Amino acid sequence: MHQESRPKMLIPPWLILVKEKAAVVVITASILFLLYFASVPLSKALVKLGNNAFSAGNDFWGIAIYNLAGLFNGELKDFVDQCYRYNAQQQYELAISSCNKAIEIDSNYATAYSYRGYAYLRLRKYDQAIADFSTDIELIPVATRSYINRGAAYMEQNQNDLAVAEFTKSIEINSKEPQAWLNRGLAYFKNGQSDLAVADCSKAIDLGAKYYNEYMCLGLAFIDQQNYELAITNFNKAIDIAPNAMASTLYCFKGVAYAKNGDFESAIIALESGLKLDVANENGWCKTALDNAQKGIAP
Repeated sequence: MHQESRPKMLIPPWLILVKEKAAVVVITASILFLLYFASVPLSKALVKLGNNAFSAGNDFWGIAIYNLAGLFNGELKDFVDQCYRYNAQQQYELAISSCNKAIEIDSNYATAYSYRGYAYLRLRKYDQAIADFSTDIELIPVATRSYINRGAAYMEQNQNDLAVAEFTKSIEINSKEPQAWLNRGLAYFKNGQSDLAVADCSKAIDLGAKYYNEYMCLGLAFIDQQNYELAITNFNKAIDIAPNAMASTLYCFKGVAYAKNGDFESAIIALESGLKLDVANENGWCKTALDNAQKGIAP
């Protein structure tokens, strides 16, 4: 005789729901646990991958991967963003502090060195600036931003041959970057190579640069070549687009060009205009040029 078959006890619906909820909680907790403990190393891996993409010339993927790294490490992204903002606000010490924290989190984050180097450069702490730009280049060998800024640091210290080499390297990597051509032109001018200065600053304009610096560079180079009419023409172009803070210097340069050309009446007008705009009293040499022009003495 067979034992009577009995139906198995069904699991109550409420118990199924509890188990399902428990499973969801466990799975969610596991994912959060993994994300929490894996986010930092994952972010570091992505930063290295981004550096590789930039180094291979794939800026699109480099930026995308860096942004993804920021999603996994919000603290890193916040400090880098702060560093950028403080630089834009000319609060360079605060920028350095924020970049320091970003670098402590991930010493391979190249952009942080670029931003911190820029802050050091603006503070005229050239050794620190050059060190940071060099690290950026070690991480991303094609980082033209740091070749240009390292060249600027050399130029500000009158190491113009070193500056020219930096700008030339940037041009070799990306010949369509107008800033490198402009800066090399200015370095050539400071080295007394006005022909090369004219060629490079003209190239910057050809590449679409729309700042006053290119025309100022040409104006100075043409003065050096005693081509005063072209110098005045380019200073006028620079004045048309220059910020007010720079217009004073440009008017003074134009006045010098007029005086060297023997047109002392126009020189006096330009020099007086420059001095009126010199609210910070930074152009004492312009007052001397004006005194000389009023006496009919060329600079």
